[in-house]
Amino acid sequence: MGAMLYEMLTGQPPSGVDAHSALRLRSDIDPRLAAVVAKALSAQPSARFASPREFRDVLDSLRVSLSGSTELRRVSLEPAGITGVSAPALVRQSRWPMILTVLSLLVAGGLGFLFFSNRSDDSSPSTSVAVPNLAGMPSADAEKSLLAVGLTSKIILEPSVAVAQGNVIRSSPPAGTQLAKGAQVIVVVSGQAVPGTVPALVGLGQSEAQSILSQFGLVATFEQASDSAPAGTVIRQTPEPGTTVAAGSSVTLTISSGPAVGTTTTTTTPTTTTSTTTTTTGAGAQVPSLVGQMYETASSMLTQSGLVLGSITYQASVQLPGTVISQTPAPGASVTEGSAVSVVVAE
Repeated sequence: MGAMLYEMLTGQPPSGVDAHSALRLRSDIDPRLAAVVAKALSAQPSARFASPREFRDVLDSLRVSLSGSTELRRVSLEPAGITGVSAPALVRQSRWPMILTVLSLLVAGGLGFLFFSNRSDDSSPSTSVAVPNLAGMPSADAEKSLLAVGLTSKIILEPSVAVAQGNVIRSSPPAGTQLAKGAQVIVVVSGQAVPGTVPALVGLGQSEAQSILSQFGLVATFEQASDSAPAGTVIRQTPEPGTTVAAGSSVTLTISSGPAVGTTTTTTTPTTTTSTTTTTTGAGAQVPSLVGQMYETASSMLTQSGLVLGSITYQASVQLPGTVISQTPAPGASVTEGSAVSVVVAE
């Protein structure tokens, strides 16, 4: 607003330090008005007006002041018999109250524009945000992290030998997923689960999800559907996480068969089947080395390699609890994409 008022007064845009000098050199600009505009153009933000409302109030006050002084000047300069005062000079003196009125209205208009633009921003649709990586955080810190990006949280407890009690095991949807602001993220925290509570399984491999369900006394029914998620990943579940069900109840997991190629089929696999493998003709994968990795890291490595986690056996060991101490097939083995890899984990 200060730059606009400067250009209205001088006929040219302000240019750094010269802007203030140009105002002072103009004999037809009242020094008080020049000081007001110079303050609005100050290089230091703290030296400018604090708000458009303050700017407008100062201009209003100056308009009243100049209006009063102009009237007094005209009375003193126009007695009968006094000559030498030109009419144009009087016109220039009397026009300032009008100019300041216009300037004050412009600033008030700017204030209104800011108000309504802020209201428009507040009412605009929320943008999407990525789910932050919460793994390993204390549950309270995880909730704060979600709130910071505009997401809400729901805590679900799940037993874990690899993650300290009270810390986050994973989130559902997993980290990096884009969600609309205000959406809910299931935060899976290490602890003693409430019997009959449906765990959060979206984003996990099929075998891992089935293993977790068995720890909750629940059974799994699988369906397949084409999806952009890696083959073998849980993309939906029914009932929703956190739902309380009777022991032995069935939870339906929809497993990604990978992006659709031609016709997509949907099948149901009994829970007695240890794993369901989606085979892509001609596609192969190499088994990564999982020994020495933590259980969650190993599962992620298998997913990235196009494989799924098979049976999990816990065994007493000097290794840190949750560490993979052996695997089948061996590292480097060539297998069909979507194959299961079984692991032995330290208790």
